[in-house]
Amino acid sequence: MLCESNVTKNTLVSGVMGYYYLVDQNGDTVVTGNANYVQDPHVNVVTAAYNQYLHIAAVDVAGNISETTHILIDAKDVLWKIYTKQLSIDESVDNVYPAADKIWYVRADGTTPFTLKNEAYMDGTASQGYQLNETIYETVSDDSSVARNIIRTASTEIADTSIRTDANGLSYSTDGTTALQQYSYSYTVRSNKNRDLMGIQKFTISRDLSGQTIQVIPVAEADKESDKVYSAHELDEKNKITLIADGEAPVIRGLEIMEDRDLIDRRDGSITVTVTADDDLSGVKDFYVVIKNTDNAITKTYLPDADGSIRITITEDEPIFSGDFTVLGYAVDNVGNENNLSYGTTEFALASSVERILSPHNPIFKCGESGILTFTTWGYADRVEVIFPESMTALDPTLNKVYDYTDCPGYMITEHLQFMVPLYTPENQNLEVTVRAYKGDKKLEDHPTISVIGVSGTVLDEFRTRLR
Repeated sequence: MLCESNVTKNTLVSGVMGYYYLVDQNGDTVVTGNANYVQDPHVNVVTAAYNQYLHIAAVDVAGNISETTHILIDAKDVLWKIYTKQLSIDESVDNVYPAADKIWYVRADGTTPFTLKNEAYMDGTASQGYQLNETIYETVSDDSSVARNIIRTASTEIADTSIRTDANGLSYSTDGTTALQQYSYSYTVRSNKNRDLMGIQKFTISRDLSGQTIQVIPVAEADKESDKVYSAHELDEKNKITLIADGEAPVIRGLEIMEDRDLIDRRDGSITVTVTADDDLSGVKDFYVVIKNTDNAITKTYLPDADGSIRITITEDEPIFSGDFTVLGYAVDNVGNENNLSYGTTEFALASSVERILSPHNPIFKCGESGILTFTTWGYADRVEVIFPESMTALDPTLNKVYDYTDCPGYMITEHLQFMVPLYTPENQNLEVTVRAYKGDKKLEDHPTISVIGVSGTVLDEFRTRLR
């Protein structure tokens, strides 16, 4: 008896004119002239999930019919065809993202697994000696190389209930260089009296395959003694899926302006940062910039505008941009690849001016006149020093002042220092007051032209005039 899947071919050798035959489930049916007739010495019989009998009798040219021969067609001996179902991927997790019909992006970092389900069935009755044993994941890479991940389930007795085999009861092998890396999670389930076999397997993909396209084709195998029977490959290919390996995080652009920028001085002009995020594979899922001020604990999150850009003017006169703050850029793609960029800086500013108390208030003084030095510091300064010219402090050592804000730093602090130009200060000189502000290891100095003190005459001159 020769078998082709579920069709049994029986070859009959005879010199007779032809043959009558029929198929039923009885073992002793007698063939008559009313049965099926063929001239060729073979017939094709469609097998079933139960035992059948092929009854055959020869007929000569005179119409004489021979005795009937009864041939048992045992369902257990039939090599039933094997079929795979549509391979599926668990897309409920955040490392899998649909690209098109039956095409998915998957995170390719070598550690994050995704789950494939491979289902197959036998188109007939399974037996102890012929049942599904291997669920196979065949991969075809961009370079057309073919490889297989093979998960083998040992044969079991035929059962009316489902039979689950966990990872420790399975065996694993590969054929070729596989794009899918085996992950330590798998199981199989036999059902439908061992006709069906479902395999659940987790895989990972290495980061160095990022950007590559991998076709995954489900294949099934059943043992028959020392032979192997496989599902029809042309049908298996219809059940394949395609995976696109994505191991690259989105690229964040625009924050590079913050590199090596330890200090921001508002006097240097406005600084506006335009930040974008791009991803060439699965696409950007989420993108934002966070400013965290460590001096005042203010935090603010900036989201993209309609054009996908985030614009921040980090020199604006707001507490969040004053003092020590961190700019954090974050972007994640649709399979969970993350990019974090962080830059710390200090926005620290100082401004000062000098004016006469008497009108006019321009900083042109006579000896003995009083003035006010005003300074403002932004950015939570630790201390500020006011240093008058040596020609003035030599006459009045108490002029110089130090303001210590260690215990009470402020976003913006303004001080007004009243002073008097000492008598006998050398006349006709432009004298400069220095104001220094400190924050940690950072220092600012202010020497604006309005801080220059011109000395012309003394208040004693006016006093003498009034006495005359």
